[in-house]
Amino acid sequence: MNTLHKLLISLLLTIFTIVNFATLAWAQNGAGKVVTSVEVQLDISGKIYQGLQERIEYSVNRVGEKLLISQPVSLLEQNKSKVRQTILNVFSKVLVGFQTETVDLFLGEHTKILIQIKPLPPLITNLDVDIKLKGVAEEIVALTAGAAAKVSAELKQIFEGLPVAAISWADNIFDLVINYLVEREYPGFTPGFTIKPGENCQVMLELSPKEPLVAEVNTRYSSTGLPIWLVRIKTKTHQSQINLLKGLPVEFLTHYQPQIEQYLTDYLKDCNEISLAGFVPTVKIIPGMTTTATIGMSSLYFQMKLEARYFRGENDSFVNLQGYLGHKINDSELFARVYTGENPDGLYKVGFRTQISHNFYGGFEYEFEHNYKNLLFSYEFDRGDYLEFNLGLEGSINKALIGFYINENINIEIVNYDKKYGIQLMYHLW
Repeated sequence: MNTLHKLLISLLLTIFTIVNFATLAWAQNGAGKVVTSVEVQLDISGKIYQGLQERIEYSVNRVGEKLLISQPVSLLEQNKSKVRQTILNVFSKVLVGFQTETVDLFLGEHTKILIQIKPLPPLITNLDVDIKLKGVAEEIVALTAGAAAKVSAELKQIFEGLPVAAISWADNIFDLVINYLVEREYPGFTPGFTIKPGENCQVMLELSPKEPLVAEVNTRYSSTGLPIWLVRIKTKTHQSQINLLKGLPVEFLTHYQPQIEQYLTDYLKDCNEISLAGFVPTVKIIPGMTTTATIGMSSLYFQMKLEARYFRGENDSFVNLQGYLGHKINDSELFARVYTGENPDGLYKVGFRTQISHNFYGGFEYEFEHNYKNLLFSYEFDRGDYLEFNLGLEGSINKALIGFYINENINIEIVNYDKKYGIQLMYHLW
């Protein structure tokens, strides 16, 4: 039984005689004004956590309601000094660490109780918080340093300035606050804590993971400018870092997904075999009991593609395979395209393109077999859709194309090859 519950019982027993007398006298003398509501205000000299003050006020308010509501105001006035002295005595014994200085009663239909207390030394002047996450790798723990700082700062607001002796009866307040802070900053963990009281107070907080947990991590590889086999070779020796996700609460992984993705991305960027080759990695996570981690890779210097297309028009159809190699120079790119199969605007091309504005590119392309010359314009949407327009020079073929991103391998294109309209299925091999 905690101390605040003892407070209710002590006050109830101590003032029972007074209330009983008041009820009997009221029955004999007839009804008058009675107490219909009770308000308690706590005045504490010095700094104390607002939540603890509210909790004390709430408990005292319940006592006041039990004792005073429906009681005749006139007869309570007659016993006012006894009621006040009883409350003063009880609080002096119950609120360990505080001195109850005064209790003022303002009796009426709406009764107010004003209680003045002050904290007694020794007071907590410093708080050390030690947080341990069970079953979590140190690399992941480091990502929660900001959360640990927030928890520590808010616990300091509760502890510092509080009498050391008050910790023994205020632990239920700390339990509520710690559970709230852990749920907010460390979702997916259950807290357990111990307190070592003293002017230099120590709080040991141990967080245990709760289900569902990440049981398996599936690694996928993605790139629109490099062969997937090359991405796999460059990153396969670092699978252990991806496996750090195993055992994490799914709720925690979801909450800290951006930070964990950034950590894994930065880790791969710092690997020599990746950075020296000019490759730029990214990591994306889909949290779950079976978590998917997708490693994407692009190059600062080269762009390589192998794409298959199937065109279906009103009167004809064809299939081709395109190999693309580009060399990047700042915001520009020199490139070559080679086709096998059938392609209306030629099979062997070289050209360049440069960035005009955000996602908008312009350039020139020359086709060897038919001497086609084209001005190129394209716009790439953030979602992956795109527009392309080739303006033929000196009788060369015009082309207009709208591409819709379906997934990382498949696009659907609506295309016009010099008034030859059709739908084109594009499959990105690598």
